[in-house]
Amino acid sequence: MGKTLVLSLTIGMLAFAFACSKGGTTALNVEDFDYPLVSSNAAAGAPVYETFCEGCHPNGMEGDGPEIVDAKLTQAQMRWRVRNGGDDMPAFDESKISKTELDDLLAFTARFQAVTLNK
Repeated sequence: MGKTLVLSLTIGMLAFAFACSKGGTTALNVEDFDYPLVSSNAAAGAPVYETFCEGCHPNGMEGDGPEIVDAKLTQAQMRWRVRNGGDDMPAFDESKISKTELDDLLAFTARFQAVTLNK
């Protein structure tokens, strides 16, 4: 019983460490990303989208990734998805997309209703 518990805890800790080392964030809940916009400069968000998103979501449509037009995600949901990735989407930590750039990206994607800027 004791060896099984230790082994289970060890595997769990290794899985968590691996997930965090993939460039994601340690914030595991969507609620951790529910905070006011730092910036809402849609024009500054356009090059961020072009660099990190356009390849998989061309013009917000389905490409290698799903269509995000009219997804109407909350700000927290979109921040969580960008920071944590999922499915085939990579995670983009603050070394790739800063907090301000992320909010600019939200403002840009609000233009095609991928995210709602109101709570």
